[in-house]
Amino acid sequence: SKMNKINIYKNSYDGSKDLAKILIKQINSIILKKGYCTIGLPTGNSPVKLYEELVNSYKNNLIQFKNVILFNLDEFYPIRKDSKECYRNYLYDHLLDHVDFTDKNLYFLDSEIKEEELANYCDSFEKKIIEVGGLDIQVLGIGINGHIGFNEPGSKIESKTRKVKISNESYKTISKDFKEINNIPREALTLGIETILSSYKIYLMAWGNNKSSIIKKAIKGKITSLCPASYLKTHNDVTYFLDEMSSSKL
Repeated sequence: SKMNKINIYKNSYDGSKDLAKILIKQINSIILKKGYCTIGLPTGNSPVKLYEELVNSYKNNLIQFKNVILFNLDEFYPIRKDSKECYRNYLYDHLLDHVDFTDKNLYFLDSEIKEEELANYCDSFEKKIIEVGGLDIQVLGIGINGHIGFNEPGSKIESKTRKVKISNESYKTISKDFKEINNIPREALTLGIETILSSYKIYLMAWGNNKSSIIKKAIKGKITSLCPASYLKTHNDVTYFLDEMSSSKL
């Protein structure tokens, strides 16, 4: 994989700042070329500083988002759209409420969709991505078990947008963010591995010591469904954004 680049920063702040700069440059040049840019965005702790930087850059007129089409990478299922832990709300809180996205350009996985409509719904979500010409950019975090999106260990490389079971390992991590322990969903909706790999460019960020073992596996280990992030090695344009701690085992 000739284009897989690894950028290592002193800390997550420096890494997030640099990723924001690169994303802005990419988005602006893609919009200049074709009038719009399509991006998949993650949630969780890893991108918090990135979104702060994007909001600041917007306030300083370095970027506009009105021609950016957004697909959210994953979502709990089922979960009420008005619940604090819903990933849709996370994206509003950290980014969308503060910048100028156009409502019709926002595509969220529907956490309240009826079970019997799910299969058709996931197909139509895939079709929507194809209709807008695919994802120009996908930004990712990585789970300590190697998941990207909610593609847990065991996910196949040809997987598409679908409902998945949340692994016990991810469940433990997530439970720290939920106020009420009985409300934690056991399932999720996620873009598939194939969907992610069909993006033109992929940026993956991982910060901190607890990501060092999985980063080593993902980057240096073999390509295996046991570490879904290792599938990124089959893609020809991935950049890893790491800090000194997350890269310490490479």
